[in-house]
Amino acid sequence: MTVALLAAVESLLSAVVADSMTGDRHNSNAELMAQGVANIVAPLFGGIPVTGAIARTATNFRPLIADAPHPADPSMASSGDDTPIAATDETNPATPRLRAELAPSINFATHQAAIPFVRELGVVSPAGAPTYEGLRIELTCEPPVILPQTWHVSRLRPGDEIQVTSRDVKLDGGMLDRLSERLRADVTIRLLDDETALDEMRVEIEALSRHEWGGSSMPELLAAFVLPNDHAIARLLAEASDVLSAGGRRHSFEGYQSGQRERPWEMASAIWSAVARRRLIYAEPPASFERSGQKIRSPGDIAENRLATCLDTAVLFAAALEQAGLNAVVCLVKGHALVGVWLVDATLPELISDDASLLRRYVALQDLVLFETTAVTANPPAPFQQAIEAGLRHIREDVEHEFAYALDVKQARGRGIHPLPSLLPATTLTADAEVRPIELALDLPPAMRPIEDVPTPLPNTSEGRVDFWKRRLLDLTKRNRLLNLKPSKTAIRLVCPDIALVEDRLADDHKLALVPVERLPGAESGRDAVVFVQQQKVDYVDQFARQALERDQLVADMPKPELQAALVELYRKAATDLREGGANTLFLAIGSLRWRPLEAGDGKFYRAPILLIPVTLERASAATTPKLRRHADETVVNMTLLEMLRSDFEIVIPELMGAPPTDGAGVNV
Repeated sequence: MTVALLAAVESLLSAVVADSMTGDRHNSNAELMAQGVANIVAPLFGGIPVTGAIARTATNFRPLIADAPHPADPSMASSGDDTPIAATDETNPATPRLRAELAPSINFATHQAAIPFVRELGVVSPAGAPTYEGLRIELTCEPPVILPQTWHVSRLRPGDEIQVTSRDVKLDGGMLDRLSERLRADVTIRLLDDETALDEMRVEIEALSRHEWGGSSMPELLAAFVLPNDHAIARLLAEASDVLSAGGRRHSFEGYQSGQRERPWEMASAIWSAVARRRLIYAEPPASFERSGQKIRSPGDIAENRLATCLDTAVLFAAALEQAGLNAVVCLVKGHALVGVWLVDATLPELISDDASLLRRYVALQDLVLFETTAVTANPPAPFQQAIEAGLRHIREDVEHEFAYALDVKQARGRGIHPLPSLLPATTLTADAEVRPIELALDLPPAMRPIEDVPTPLPNTSEGRVDFWKRRLLDLTKRNRLLNLKPSKTAIRLVCPDIALVEDRLADDHKLALVPVERLPGAESGRDAVVFVQQQKVDYVDQFARQALERDQLVADMPKPELQAALVELYRKAATDLREGGANTLFLAIGSLRWRPLEAGDGKFYRAPILLIPVTLERASAATTPKLRRHADETVVNMTLLEMLRSDFEIVIPELMGAPPTDGAGVNV
């Protein structure tokens, strides 16, 4: 009896140990009954009675983990190197897993501007894993362009998800400074329990040469290659000063002290003439450099060799303008670059803007001038006024789809992105190439409106003043997405057959996943969607969207790769706005008004959203797709649209001024 009792206790202890490994829970009665029946039957076949053993249980369980099939590697990097690398290890669902999001490329400018290489790092422990104490996360790189880094996790319990908040990884600035060509490097991240590796991931990144810009994977770092303190810029401004004197203007560069738009225009024109005298030779840039990047020549290299791409000349002019005390903007379009100069002491609202209509507005207000920098390489060089006319063609509405973004250099300086330092001693600086100069006279500016701020008288009543201040805060131009909404990276068009049901699901706190639209199967081989509708009496996309909505899915009208990138971009932008501004800026727009301005000659129609439902995007980790969820703020009618209708069309809709009507599940759409 004593032996049987001890055997039962050991078997139950073995079951408890197995529970901690599998995350399951055993049935004690079934365990003992099965053991008893087995021990009764075993002697009939020549066997002997046995019990469960803790050592054998653990030994047999561990090889099962090690031999588990490995799924497809989820580490990913876009072909254009413009998407952060998200990596996670799903080797065994019962052990802790690493999750990380890394920058796909680094360079010396990354080191100087302290741009984080590790954008997200965490550990996820499934429910079936044991509790761990004193874990370490180690990051290494070979070649060592990134210095080793270790993080400590004091305790990791089953079901925990720990995010590493201190992600300051040191780059080897000396090695990055010496790179003359691209270098591939392997980054390894390991999760260690003492010396036992619980998880490991390997990611390949690119270390760029010192003078190489990484394109859309690091757009803000283009400002680091604008070098106003380069020795060649000083000589260039000295010649530009002579041009001003020859044109009967003040020879100094005093920025915006004059308080007139004409003066910055004159200084930019003088810099143009000074660059034209160097007789630069245009060099064709690499294909799609606005996405993949390229090596950028310094002003000294351009002065010595006279070769320059469009991006080289744009950065050259931006550096000269900055040294002259003027604010510069570098614009990138498909396969091309140009530059702009502010005629007033202003900047773009953001560091980077992809809104071409915003630039058109500033140009129309005579606050900004854009010019085509490659016109200076023509033979003979074009006058400054012709370069301006050529630059305007890149931001027209009919070519707006080719506009990538504009980078404000002054905004970049305010965010810690400073010019790359030059380590060359003065004795090694070379002189400009000796060429026969071209005399290009100073272009005089056209008539411009004065810089003045005429105060608008306030209403007499307190109610009137409050209403006046509210309306002053509203942007009623077509650059406002609340009046001109169109599909983009941060505005995803949805195929929604039942908008009321979508609002009800969100009001009931459902999380809605966004999936790409599915077209008619076989359409690429000749299957006709119109014939399908005629025969089946149903639209295929509409039917697909309705079925998806039943599964709490919203269908987005874009391919899967673009949708994933857009969702990540929206997720990050909304999170940044909430963190920095304290307000949610992400909305689900329901319904739209198609409208056209009253001004003569503008026959284009625009769309303005009507109902704005505040939402958030949530994702469990960097490897998961964000899901849409209702935010706590109230659903509102587009106040900007109502104000535009009142001020421009004298249309007032009192029924929409207050809170929207409600039903049993949120707003009565």
